Amino acid sequence: MDRDVGPPGGTGGNHQGRSEKDEQLYRRAEELPDYPTKKQVAAFFQVSESTIRNRYKPGSKGFCPRFPKPRRISYRLRWRKSQILAYAESSPECG
Repeated sequence: MDRDVGPPGGTGGNHQGRSEKDEQLYRRAEELPDYPTKKQVAAFFQVSESTIRNRYKPGSKGFCPRFPKPRRISYRLRWRKSQILAYAESSPECG
């Protein structure tokens, strides 16, 4: 069962004590729909769509086993917003 993950650094309007990186992530997270497309996930991480594809596709050069796996919804790949935010909050670098 997935749990909903709130914006980085807590919830509500209290933005004090956050780094600039956390603030940028928080602002982008507010615009992300509950089930974003590959294009929206790429925009969230500020990378290309091919980079997103490489992150979840085993055998590709940029594969990251911790990157959330997409699900097919109406013939399209979608991710769960909660999984994307959890990944972003937890050191998204693979290596």
